[in-house]
Amino acid sequence: MSKDTNSYQPKVAIIVPIYNVEKYLKDCLDSLINQTYKNLEIILVDDGSTDKSTDIAKAYFEKDYRITLICKSNGGQGSARNVGIEYVSNGFATTPLLQPNTSHLSPNRADSTNPTLDHQSVPFILQANLTPNALSANHIDYLTGNVFSFASSYMTMGGGHKLESHTSHSPIYTKSHKHSLNLPHKPMDYTLSSCIVFSHKPMPPKQVEYIHFVDSDDMLSVDCIENIGECDIIWHDTKYIYEDGISPSPYKQSILEWLKLDSKAIEKPLNASEIWANIEGFSCVCGGGGVFHISLCEKLRFAPQIQSEDALFGMLLFAKAKAIKILPNPLYIYRLRADSTSDHTLKQDSTLKPYPPYLAEIAYTFANSYKIKHYHFAYSCTYICLGLLAYIESLDDSQLALKNKLIEFLQVRAIYAFGAVSFESDPKYVRPLLKPLEPYMQKVSKANKIAYFMPRIFKILKWINGKRKRVRIGKIQNSQILP
Repeated sequence: MSKDTNSYQPKVAIIVPIYNVEKYLKDCLDSLINQTYKNLEIILVDDGSTDKSTDIAKAYFEKDYRITLICKSNGGQGSARNVGIEYVSNGFATTPLLQPNTSHLSPNRADSTNPTLDHQSVPFILQANLTPNALSANHIDYLTGNVFSFASSYMTMGGGHKLESHTSHSPIYTKSHKHSLNLPHKPMDYTLSSCIVFSHKPMPPKQVEYIHFVDSDDMLSVDCIENIGECDIIWHDTKYIYEDGISPSPYKQSILEWLKLDSKAIEKPLNASEIWANIEGFSCVCGGGGVFHISLCEKLRFAPQIQSEDALFGMLLFAKAKAIKILPNPLYIYRLRADSTSDHTLKQDSTLKPYPPYLAEIAYTFANSYKIKHYHFAYSCTYICLGLLAYIESLDDSQLALKNKLIEFLQVRAIYAFGAVSFESDPKYVRPLLKPLEPYMQKVSKANKIAYFMPRIFKILKWINGKRKRVRIGKIQNSQILP
């Protein structure tokens, strides 16, 4: 760490996925443009908003030259973050749709011999397409462990279909299993191929060294992006704001309380094994994950259109890092609200709401918001487990401590993955995907083990329990009617 943190001012890209947050977006963007750290690129990725979010984003774009606005069709937060990563990693080739008129000059910066555009008032409108390098670049497919091209992963993926419904399945092979499994195509994401970009510069930003994700209903403390140094990750604590009648959780802890570390332990940077030594599970909410070096994104992207898409990304991001600096200050402000994508107030009798196309199959099958959310979560955890398993098997014996800790995390996620077989239907055909996870069922409930290995017996037991419950309810209702 040779550079003086007081003079070291690397360029930081703040990537903000936006979708229907007109009520909260101004608070978020005000917290970004007022950061005390000024060497920023603020990348707003509008993910097909249908409210006034796009207009608000454009208004902020017009008043701050550091802001770039990218508009794309809806594909989910992971997809939007992937677009932001590609943009700051020079993964897009831009084609001008509308170039500034050179007659608009900045009076303070231009003269007759060297005209300079006032980029704050005369934006570029560009079409961005994945570059040939990005299309052909090799990335690691953390779902199968194989190497793939960006195009085949993000452009032609299908998702959650019955195994025999496609002919282009690729088998998944693992070192610890002699069998192979025909894996259905992964979640579909056609939204990365082409975007419209509003920028104050004719080209994507260069020399971005660090990235920070911020959800568009959250905020940063004004001094959040500071003290970067040369660590791979600068991980800061989170402050929670509870709205819409959501009660504060008694289980929310500071980073140090959660990790069971004291202030002395974090005086120097740590690696992932040291940070995770005292915990059994890890789920990194993207914004709260802090600032991280862009090199960690090499061969790492979000899986689109799954719940907790930041869980796998976060585990692998931290696993790849060599130096992680923990700042115990609550610099990220996380808003818990009723109508967020996390559905903090969802109940079993919640009203059915509109769902995006990629959830149509699940929504049609269950027609119950509670079941839709929890089945989709089980389906998502299955992909997280498979991706984590593939990464684990890529590690060598010199990384045994890290490998064992990730296996522990995998066992925790498998609890929820195997929950998919307890539902009355399996529209995403999760059951065959669970086969490679059988050795990691140590923490899976007895009921879900029965549902997986003995599905007919599970259905009979479930029917008996349902009948008993109906009898009990009937007795209670009768007792209330009788005088």
